[in-house]
Amino acid sequence: MAKDLKKAAPKGSDSFVDEISEDFDRFEAWVIENGKYLVAACVVLVLLVAIVFTVIVVRNSAARRNAEMFARAKTVEEINAALEKAPSALSAQEACFRLASLYLEKKDYAAARTQLEQVSRGTSNAFLAAKATLSMGYLDELTGKKDDALKLFAGVADNVQTQPDLRAEAAYAAGRICFEQKNFERARSYLARFRADQGTVSGVWGTYAAALLRQIPAAPAAASAAPQKTAAPAATPQKKAAAPAAAASQEKK
Repeated sequence: MAKDLKKAAPKGSDSFVDEISEDFDRFEAWVIENGKYLVAACVVLVLLVAIVFTVIVVRNSAARRNAEMFARAKTVEEINAALEKAPSALSAQEACFRLASLYLEKKDYAAARTQLEQVSRGTSNAFLAAKATLSMGYLDELTGKKDDALKLFAGVADNVQTQPDLRAEAAYAAGRICFEQKNFERARSYLARFRADQGTVSGVWGTYAAALLRQIPAAPAAASAAPQKTAAPAATPQKKAAAPAAAASQEKK
């Protein structure tokens, strides 16, 4: 290659061509000496790309099969069987939510709450976690645990990271329980958070909240702190009788 380069170079540039020729010669020698390592490196690179591609394809296929399996599961038994096969699948948390609904239909409240707790703690989907927490609040309210339900509703309503529509629903639920407990000041603080014209779903809960706000009695007016004038005591019969005598005594003097 160096000889060919010298023949093609114009006259007067011999030194420059010599330098380039030497560089090419050194490069050719390095390639000849290390060629097997270059080939091995290329083979390894190709294998790595093939392995990564294969892993991606396998994972996508497994995710698709798991999604289809959970979609086909309709009964309690089928969903539980699917959860045993793929407990960490992306569709598993949604399946737990559906399983909780089936337990609620059977009035198995303890089993339903277990599934909802698992969703609220285990899912990375913020919407699904908040929805599960709301459902636990309704379940506690259904079973007579109003204070526990209020804590759950208030937690969702006060979380500014939660979707506004879910916060509006939670705020109405918290205000409703406070209203039932006659804690009217706290009820106002939750019911007044979302207006009827604010958003699509938020506005629906805002309408419910506005209707309940109108039922809260007005705060009692503060009693006046001004002192009352004390009326003069009425004169007794003895004092009335002594009054003319005292006046006559004054005239004599």
